[in-house]
Amino acid sequence: MEINELLEGLFADTEKKKIGRIVGEKKSDGTYEIVNKEGRVIQRAFRPSERYVVDFAENCTQEGWMQFDTSQDAAYYGVWVNPTKLQTLSYAEGDWALVTCESKEWYNAELGDMCEFHDEGRIATGIDTETGQVTIYRQDRTKFFIEECDFDCTCAHEDGVCANDCMHCKTN
Repeated sequence: MEINELLEGLFADTEKKKIGRIVGEKKSDGTYEIVNKEGRVIQRAFRPSERYVVDFAENCTQEGWMQFDTSQDAAYYGVWVNPTKLQTLSYAEGDWALVTCESKEWYNAELGDMCEFHDEGRIATGIDTETGQVTIYRQDRTKFFIEECDFDCTCAHEDGVCANDCMHCKTN
């Protein structure tokens, strides 16, 4: 199954809700202050499955989706990001959440929140059996962020459409 078919099937009948950002510490009543209910929309769905329906979707990487590694990754948990579509996708034990950001700034803010929540993005730990040296491999999450561009695009455009289909042109 292609990734777009999967997402359309999951979220076809779901409500789109604006979401805000939590700021500060938990209040004494157990709530948080939430600000900026603009910029990001979330859709939620429940369908028991496994994260591998995304990982092994026919065109997942071609559509711009990348795995966002966490220390909790398992068949029942996964997170993906798509800087081209300004979206994030998460799966936890049947619960799916698709966040669509309205701008590259909101997308970068969403990623910042995700990096803070999910810690360092450990991929693997290797131990040299001869020396006992431990090497920890971490995901380079900078590749997920959209760089702020202060330059003029040098791509060839025809009728306002980028001939190279570059990320800069899609997000500006």
